[in-house]
Amino acid sequence: MSSLWPGYWKGKKLLDPILFEIPKRNINELLKAKPKVKVKTVGGDMYVYDQEKVNMRYANGVVSIEDFGAGETFFWAFPLDSEVHIILKGKAELTYSLEGTNHTEEKKMIVEEGDVYIIPRGARMTWKVDSGGPLRKMCVLMPGLAVSERRAEALEELS
Repeated sequence: MSSLWPGYWKGKKLLDPILFEIPKRNINELLKAKPKVKVKTVGGDMYVYDQEKVNMRYANGVVSIEDFGAGETFFWAFPLDSEVHIILKGKAELTYSLEGTNHTEEKKMIVEEGDVYIIPRGARMTWKVDSGGPLRKMCVLMPGLAVSERRAEALEELS
């Protein structure tokens, strides 16, 4: 039976929403976790966490933890509706442009532990992580989305 929930990409689908149990994680346990994989992207390196123990990825919502390394710069564009970031650790200078200005102007702000912000669709953002990093952030997306396949040569298992 096919699902009408969003989150499909290249023929993949996310798990349908759990109707009999609400998924949860403990924030204190998340803060103790360490990244599992380093992902090399065109925008920079991203350090991602264990899907089973840390991240939650369902069709009706995604909660994930990501790190950007100390002193590193990372760029990303946001094609989907809003995304919420909660800074759990570290500090970075965030430079962004928005679709509403047709990306004709850039703005900057500092993001650090305890900050929360909403990223609108179409935003383009660059984080310059403080040398005392890493920058650890929790990302919340609703509805969820499927992720594309990551090429094996772009992944590096961390010990």
